[in-house]
Amino acid sequence: MSPKRVDKDEKKRGIIMAAMQIFSEKGVVKTKMIDIAKAANIGKGTIYEYFKNKDDIFINLFEMYFSQIEQETALIMERYDDPTDKLKQFVSLTVTSLIDEHSNFAELMLDIWAEGIRGHNENINHVFDLGKIYREYRNVIIQILQDGIDKGSFKAMDTILTASLFIGALDGIMLQWLIQKDLFDTATLTDNIISIFINGIKK
Repeated sequence: MSPKRVDKDEKKRGIIMAAMQIFSEKGVVKTKMIDIAKAANIGKGTIYEYFKNKDDIFINLFEMYFSQIEQETALIMERYDDPTDKLKQFVSLTVTSLIDEHSNFAELMLDIWAEGIRGHNENINHVFDLGKIYREYRNVIIQILQDGIDKGSFKAMDTILTASLFIGALDGIMLQWLIQKDLFDTATLTDNIISIFINGIKK
């Protein structure tokens, strides 16, 4: 019985990954279920064995990606004691996950942000709460910054404002990369973000 369940999980993930590609190419609004079925090399009817509709796929995609990021963030917080190392790893995780590992998701983020801001789709916005996402993201940075202040690694600062500036810089960099993907490579980008930001807050 177990192998069948695993196979079903893999099939579901395959549909989600195919949807991410089509969503990033066409946008969520213009994508049709038949487009996703073709990309996943399955019949349209098969999709409905796993998902209720397009919104359901979108929501599962969102939950799958951010669940992975949350797990990796938790590992960073647990594995590294030095606040500077935590911040470096967090930057690396953010950049590599969106550019190197999930570039289609980075493109889809524009649609996700737009959906969250417009608030037109109640099904999606019930799960995709932009305010909640940014609060959780900001709280991780605040925790690292405060830890650095307490340990004497970072100078005194407004941690909420600094965390917001940090996230804003990363968002801006991601947007520029989406517009001009040959502007910089991820290794150089990560090193420069870390160098500029950490040098600005270290004692």
